[in-house]
Amino acid sequence: MRIAQLAGNALTELWSLRTDTTVHPAEPPDPAGRVSVLLVRTCWETTRVEAPSPQFVELLRRMQFGPVSPANVVDSFPAVLATAESLSVEAAALEEELAQVQGSVVRTLVLGATPLLSVVPTGPGARFDPRLLPPGRPRRLSRFAVLHSVPGGLCLQSPLSHHRVEVEHPGVGWLLGELGDGRAGAVRYAEQRPLAADAVEMTHAYLAAAAMVTPQYGNAYAEDTDPALSGWSAAELFVHTRSRIGKPGQEPGLTFAPKDRTAPAAPARDEPAGVQLPRPVLSRLRDTDPSLTEVLEQQGLTREFATTAPTLEQLGELLYRTARARAGGRPHPGQGGVRTLEIYVISVHCRDLLPGAYRYHPHTHRLEPVPGDREAADALLADARTTAGLDQLPPLLLVLTTRVPEGPNRHRPGAYTEVLKEVGALQQTLHLACTAMGLGAHVLTAGGVEAVAQALGLDWLAEPSVGEIILGLPARLSTEN
Repeated sequence: MRIAQLAGNALTELWSLRTDTTVHPAEPPDPAGRVSVLLVRTCWETTRVEAPSPQFVELLRRMQFGPVSPANVVDSFPAVLATAESLSVEAAALEEELAQVQGSVVRTLVLGATPLLSVVPTGPGARFDPRLLPPGRPRRLSRFAVLHSVPGGLCLQSPLSHHRVEVEHPGVGWLLGELGDGRAGAVRYAEQRPLAADAVEMTHAYLAAAAMVTPQYGNAYAEDTDPALSGWSAAELFVHTRSRIGKPGQEPGLTFAPKDRTAPAAPARDEPAGVQLPRPVLSRLRDTDPSLTEVLEQQGLTREFATTAPTLEQLGELLYRTARARAGGRPHPGQGGVRTLEIYVISVHCRDLLPGAYRYHPHTHRLEPVPGDREAADALLADARTTAGLDQLPPLLLVLTTRVPEGPNRHRPGAYTEVLKEVGALQQTLHLACTAMGLGAHVLTAGGVEAVAQALGLDWLAEPSVGEIILGLPARLSTEN
């Protein structure tokens, strides 16, 4: 006979600690074995519990080893949700102590001996207080909730939640699909549910307390009438919350690729073949450049480029000023001193440089021709022309990419937004240098991911494009040149 059969189909709540949680007394116990202060540490905070009860100390000790029922240490502790009025004095005291460490407590709903789902805190503001929803009240999966696959099952996350939900039973997956349709789903599929009514209601209570399900109030769901949420999509709010410290659902720490995942091969670096770019004399530039104030006052998007082509010398000077490798890093700011960007040049009209696509080598200040699809490059240039509102193709198009294993794959979840910030810093640096040199520049607001990959012969997942900028001579200088 299986353990699940012995346990029957009773619903139970089990409690455990996040795997990164440590528990120890601030000082050695007294001769009677009592602890005066208990320290509960997570990766984001340390909680001091003053004068913890022996039952609480013992329960936390057990919770470090996995999910357990508080009834193991306090017999009267309820197996599932209970109102405060129905709790015994001992159970109420234990629940009050557990509330102090909610940021480290994982709650698991179990049917018999089978886990249904676990709610895991993901930040110091996590507060989980599940309550059964009013009978008959419509409820719907939040439009900000995202379900994805993780090792061991499915994970439900939301940028509005301080928790993640680990789905451990296929029946919960069924309920999530039903909740996507709100009231209509509940009516349509009620008789086909794989879980009993009490398990369904408890699951809904867990999901609502974790901010994954939104109940209906009046004739509308709360999140649909909240003006603060009306301007956000789920994807944009995820990016925002993952790029700021202390926002809901952001777990700190580094992330790494699985050991059996092969990183994309790095492109050949600093090969002698290609075009050697001219190097400017920096000491001369210091004497002849306009002041920063003049540059800031003069810079602006170039909306019309001259028919005269920029020169290879000007391109070399621009890249040397802004993107070469030097002691202490490149001239433009980067994320914590780590430079993740690659620069490609697509030439249409540039004196002394053949049309085509090139990769810039910052260490040797060279351009290396790259194999790619010419038709895709033409389509990319046509898109750039349309986006910038130009009458002709861009003379030069600089494409910025990032190699994922060297950037987002090694850092915390907000690393991709840090890459985008570096893109902005490099584009601004390029723009300032262009203004100082009398060149025109036009930063593009969007670019074609697949077109760039085809034009440059890249795998867009391994090295995605993250920014583009058009370069050339502004039309006002056409007659002077």
